[in-house]
Amino acid sequence: MSLSNLLPELLFEILTRLPPKDLLRSLCVSKSWNATIRSRRFIKAHLQRSAATNSDRALLVGSYPSDFFSVSFDDSEAFGECVEIAPPLKCPEPAVEVDPFDPRLPDFISARWIKCPAAYTEIVGRSIHGLVCIRKGGKGEDGDIAFWNPSIQKFKMIPPTTFEADLNIMTKLGSPCYAFGYDSINDDYKLVGFVEYRNKEPFFFTYSVQIYSLKSNSWKRIQNINIPWWSYYVFDLYNIVYVNGALCWLMDDGSDIYTIVTLDLATEECGAFPAPVDKPYLFLEVLGDCLYICVRHGRTRHDGWIMKEFGVAESWTLIYSITEEDSGSLCRKTFHYKPLVFSKNSGMVLFVDDYYMLFWIDIEEDTVKEVEIHGFPPGVVMVENYSISHPVTVTICVGSLCLLDGDDVLAGRHQQGPSYLEEAESSKQSEESLDLAVEAAEDDPN
Repeated sequence: MSLSNLLPELLFEILTRLPPKDLLRSLCVSKSWNATIRSRRFIKAHLQRSAATNSDRALLVGSYPSDFFSVSFDDSEAFGECVEIAPPLKCPEPAVEVDPFDPRLPDFISARWIKCPAAYTEIVGRSIHGLVCIRKGGKGEDGDIAFWNPSIQKFKMIPPTTFEADLNIMTKLGSPCYAFGYDSINDDYKLVGFVEYRNKEPFFFTYSVQIYSLKSNSWKRIQNINIPWWSYYVFDLYNIVYVNGALCWLMDDGSDIYTIVTLDLATEECGAFPAPVDKPYLFLEVLGDCLYICVRHGRTRHDGWIMKEFGVAESWTLIYSITEEDSGSLCRKTFHYKPLVFSKNSGMVLFVDDYYMLFWIDIEEDTVKEVEIHGFPPGVVMVENYSISHPVTVTICVGSLCLLDGDDVLAGRHQQGPSYLEEAESSKQSEESLDLAVEAAEDDPN
């Protein structure tokens, strides 16, 4: 069948089956294809299909100071090799300086040190619809921030914001921290910034809150959050999580159980509900679009809880309990497991631990299986016989066309447009991909 003879709706359906890179090449096939692929309706349909079929998934791995890698992840839960990709925000590599041994130190202590860079690039929260928020950090400063789609190498720089104290606020206590989320009511990606101030009123602290909207490309200030001194808000880039249209974090209100505070990104209102257990070590995360809590009982047991119905305390469900006997040394050496994704049959969960090692937990058998990925950056590196922590951040990205109209990370000749030969080759590759998609559509009744 000729491409030109395909019915528009049939063509639409077939194109949703193509991966993002093939769709980028397909933009130059014709004006009608370009318009179809760039339409908001198509971008959402393509995303929904990718999410429903668990296709075009990849691990995005960020390594200190600003190296990023992509690891393909297919339906069989098999991983490809780490492939380095260029981020839109790049920091300098750390320099290494070696000092002679100081004779005043004991023999087993070396006076060598690592001279670290002034800044590093970190992932803020987790990927949403294939987008990640990355930020330059370091030295307690408020660095550049960007939204980035690594599957199509498009990005959008976020304009800076200024936090200003009002008359009731006395002292700014720290630099801003940020959380990334999605407002499904308004179909808008948002970034929320928090800054802590010491209030003039005794024993109270104030958090100034501002929200950035991708749709309006602007910041606005919302209501402050005032708390008594005995309440401890975990305002940390790794402890504020996004789920179901809201940001969530832990608060200690003095009772035996932590409170989980929420900020709805559509209504901009706060809510709260209790954690499922009392106060051992708790870590708030997200798993399978559900709120998740990792509970650490000393060095002997780790439990995993998910909230099946968001905001309903009775829906907390224990999905696994791993002991030292089940996991070998894992419980003993690891303080915190971060869940990444369910397996295709939902019988296993992929985790990354404090040492940046990946492993599966079988939630039916309560067993552990480590994962090895060729080229995966180490969590600890040796430089001139000096062992240093080498922080690694990991998130699951789905291939999508979100931010298709953003700036090109790979600036240069691609910004000048493809040549005639490139257009011809792109058209040929698109036709080959389309043939595969047509065959898949014929085999798939859905």
